[in-house]
Amino acid sequence: MNKNAPHLLLELIEKKFTHYLRHEIKNNCFYYTGKINISDLSQFFQESASKIITFFWKHGITNLTESQNLSPALVNLYCQNKKLVTSIQRKISFNDIIEEYLTQIDQSSSLASRPPIISLMGHIDHGKTTLLDTILHSQLQREERGGITQTVSLHQVEFRGQKITFLDTPGHQIFLEMRQRGMNLTDLVILVVAADDGVMPQTKEIIKYIRQNQILALVFLNHKKPHLTDNESNITKIKNQLQEQGLNTTDWGGDTLIVSGNAKDRASVDYLLENILLLAESQGLKANFQRPANGIVLDSKLSSRMGITTDLLVQGGCLRPKDLVLIKGQIGKIKKMTDQTGTNFAQAYPSDPVQVIGLDFPTEAGEKFLVVNDEQLGKKITQKLSEYQSDLTSDYFSSSLDNLIEKGKKKINLMAMADSQTSLEALIKVIQEKSTADVDFQLVHASFGNLNDHLLNLAKITHSFLLIFNLGLDKNFYQKIKENQTKYFQSGIIYEIEEKLAKIVQQSKEKKQVEKILGKAEVKRVFSFSKVGSIAGCQVINGLINRNNPIYVWRQGEKIFTGKLKSLEIERVKANEVKKGQECGIVCEGFADFQEKDQIFSYCWEEADVI
Repeated sequence: MNKNAPHLLLELIEKKFTHYLRHEIKNNCFYYTGKINISDLSQFFQESASKIITFFWKHGITNLTESQNLSPALVNLYCQNKKLVTSIQRKISFNDIIEEYLTQIDQSSSLASRPPIISLMGHIDHGKTTLLDTILHSQLQREERGGITQTVSLHQVEFRGQKITFLDTPGHQIFLEMRQRGMNLTDLVILVVAADDGVMPQTKEIIKYIRQNQILALVFLNHKKPHLTDNESNITKIKNQLQEQGLNTTDWGGDTLIVSGNAKDRASVDYLLENILLLAESQGLKANFQRPANGIVLDSKLSSRMGITTDLLVQGGCLRPKDLVLIKGQIGKIKKMTDQTGTNFAQAYPSDPVQVIGLDFPTEAGEKFLVVNDEQLGKKITQKLSEYQSDLTSDYFSSSLDNLIEKGKKKINLMAMADSQTSLEALIKVIQEKSTADVDFQLVHASFGNLNDHLLNLAKITHSFLLIFNLGLDKNFYQKIKENQTKYFQSGIIYEIEEKLAKIVQQSKEKKQVEKILGKAEVKRVFSFSKVGSIAGCQVINGLINRNNPIYVWRQGEKIFTGKLKSLEIERVKANEVKKGQECGIVCEGFADFQEKDQIFSYCWEEADVI
C-alpha cells in the first residue's frame, strides 16, 4: 500500500469541501449549500443588503436581518426576481469520499477470495428465523418479541471448512429500508417461502427489489410438515407464482435455484448450505485484504454494562483491537472486538461481522468506517469534517410562506426512544408514516439507549408523549414518569406502536370536548331588588369568574342550573372578570333562586387530550 495513502484522504476531503462551499450559477440555476443569508446574497449578486431587505419588505416579509439564514422558500423567491431557479447542492457524503479514496489506493493492490454474505428474507412467519436457528444451532426464535425479527443482525458459521456470513433482516414492512440496506451488502438472497402459503405481499416486494438491483437469489421452499416435501403440484404452483413476479427457476430455464426442505431439518439445511457455497464460488467473490480496514456500520447500541457497542461488517483490509476508526466526522479507538457469541476477535477480515467496544459516540447504520492509524492525521481529518458540518448547520426560520402548508393541522409532540440505532430508525419511520392531513406528529427528540432525567424534563417542558420501543423501565423511572405526569407508551413490538399512533389519530378526529373549570365563587348573601331580581353577593374562592364564560350553580352536591351571566359587578361597577379573594355581585340569565353557600362555577369547553 502507498505510504502516502492516508494523506491522500485528507487532500481528497479538502478538495471536495472547497468546491462544495462555493455558490455558483449554471444554466440559469443558482446552486447554493443550503446555508445562506442576506449578506451572502449581497456579496454574490453584487447588490446592497438594504436593497435585498427592501425586496422582501415589498413581499410582506418584514423581520429579516443581514446575518439571518434564509429558508429555501425565501431564497427561491429572491432568485425568481432574477429569472433563476434554485437548487441546494447535494451534501458531500463521507461514504462517497471513502469509496473514492479506496478506489485510488486500490490500483496496485491484489484481491483474494472472501466468504459470501447471505441475506435471509421472506414474509412474516414463513420460517426465516427458524432456518437461521437451525443453521446456527441457536434459539433465536424464542428470543424474538412478537415472533418478528426487529433488528438487523450478522452471524457467521463455518461449513465444511468455509465461512458463510448470514445477514438476518426484519420481516415487518416498516423495516423496508433496513432490508434494502441489507440487500446492498448481499451477495446472495435466500428467499424463504412457506409451501402452504406461497408468494405473499412482502415476498413480492422483496422479489421486486431483487430484480431491480440484479441480486442473485435462491428460493428455499419451507415445508413445515416434512412429509409434504414431495408434493409436486404444490411446488409447481409456487414456481408459477415466482415466475409471475419475474423469478424463473433453473429447471424452467431461468437462473433462480429452488431448494425444497424443512427449516428445522438438519439434512435440509446442509443441502441448502452446499448450494450456497456452489453459487458463491460461481460468483468469484473477492476483496482487498491489504488496504486499510474498512466496512459498514450495521447498528449501534447503548447498554449500562458495556456502554456503546457498534456492530461492524468488514469489507476490506484487516481490523484489529487498538485500531483508530474514522466514521463520518468522528474517530475512536477499538478497545475490544467480539463475534456474535461474545468470543474475542484478534483480527477481522472481509465478510467478518464484529461487535466493537470503544467507539464512544453513536453511529448510524449504513455509515462507512475506515481505519486511520495515524493519530495526528486523524485529528486533522476530524477537524476538517467538523468545520464542514458546522458550515452546513442551518437555523432556517419559519416564514409565513413556509408555514402555510401546516395551517390547520393538529400537532402532537413525540419523543422517540429505542434500544438501538436500527430500532430507532424503524420507530421514526412509523411516526413519519402515521402523520395525516389532520394530525402532524412532531418529533421533538429521538435517541437510543438509557432513559434519564434530562429526557423526562424535556418531555415535561415540551408537553411530549414518550414512545419507548424495546427498552425496559425500572421502578424508579416509572415513579418519575408518574410524578411528572408524563404520558407514554412502551412496547417491544413495532406493530403495537403503529396501532397506538393510529388510535391517537382516530381520537383526534373525534374531537372530544371536556369541561375545564376556570373559577369558583361562593354565595355569601342574597340581595333582592324589584327591578333587577336576585343578586348573589359572592366571594371568588378559586381561579376567576369571567363575564363571558358559561356558569353552573351547585347546591349540596347537585347541579341545579346551567346558563350564562347577565351581569358581573365589583362594588356596583361592571367587571369582565373577578379574581380569587375578590367580592362581587352576580346576576344570572333565567335563574334567581340563590341561597347562601351556593357555589357558582365558571367554565369553558376545550378539546380533550387524545393521548
